[in-house]
Amino acid sequence: MIEGLVDWAHSLFRHINHDWDNSVFDFIFPAITDLHRNPVFIACAIPLLAFWIWKQRSLAVKWILLLVLAIGLSDLASYRVVKAYAQR
Repeated sequence: MIEGLVDWAHSLFRHINHDWDNSVFDFIFPAITDLHRNPVFIACAIPLLAFWIWKQRSLAVKWILLLVLAIGLSDLASYRVVKAYAQR
C-alpha cells in the first residue's frame, strides 16, 4: 500500500517537473521567489509600507498581523506537521 503511494508520488513529481513546462512561469516564479533579495524592491517596498501604516494605521496593522499569523501557521503546519508525517 505505502509502496504504491510512494511510486505514485514519484510519478506525479516527475510529471509536474518534466511535462508541465511553461517558459513564462519559468521566468516569473524564480523572480518572485528572489524578490526579497532585490535592493530596488526593498527600496520601494519599505516606503510604501510605511506610508500605508501612516495613512491607515488601524487597517494596516490588522493586515500585517493577519499576514504574519497566516504565514506562521502555514509554515508550522506544512513544515512541522505534514513534512514530518509524510517524511518529505
